[in-house]
Amino acid sequence: RHAEIAVVSIEGAREAARSVGSHRHRDVAIGFVDALCDSWFLTACRTTSSQYPDVQLLFRSSAQSAQVSADVLAAEVKLGLRYHCDEDPQLESAWMMDDELVVVCAPSHPLACRDVVTIDELQRAQWLDYPKLENSAGLHVNLTESLLFRGVGKWNSTPLDSLYARIRLVEAGFGVALVRRANIRAQLLEGGLVVVKAPLPHRVPVYVTWRRGAYLGEAAEFLMRCLTEHRSAKN
Repeated sequence: RHAEIAVVSIEGAREAARSVGSHRHRDVAIGFVDALCDSWFLTACRTTSSQYPDVQLLFRSSAQSAQVSADVLAAEVKLGLRYHCDEDPQLESAWMMDDELVVVCAPSHPLACRDVVTIDELQRAQWLDYPKLENSAGLHVNLTESLLFRGVGKWNSTPLDSLYARIRLVEAGFGVALVRRANIRAQLLEGGLVVVKAPLPHRVPVYVTWRRGAYLGEAAEFLMRCLTEHRSAKN
């Protein structure tokens, strides 16, 4: 790990030196949790591309926030967009927004259109969940765990990597899922999904992260400002 940090730091120093007095901007790689790839994120990327037409934005998505941080530490990406703040001392982070999530099911599901849904009923339901992945501290880092389900491992949960598959299976009546409202606006409007009135936390913080002391470059810093500005407009 120390050798990796040293090599990445040397490469960052070389990049910073090459940029001095140069009008050429280097490409910017950004990693993100796939659920966050919506209009807020894409608008910021398009604005950056318009401002820096000679810069190519490179994208790397992941189902897990931990993998986003790993890509940042390995210098595979300059910036990472993830859930929760990573406390790794080699990383720096800035809060972007609190993301709204909802429990959804098909209109034909027994929990649909109920005025009150209890925790016991939720625990007995079939959940279509993100896969679990433990970090070095033994903490679950999948999205559902990050919302403090407290004992979700004992719930009836089927892990699925694909957001698309999760939404389609819920629409077909095969279970319930916790998803970003932004990802299912069309299905809610069309009536393919309904929001379950669930007594669960419904917001989770989103952070942008980068390697501590890393040289980001003008285009990457501009992208960070765009993310913040579009965050403010979204909220």
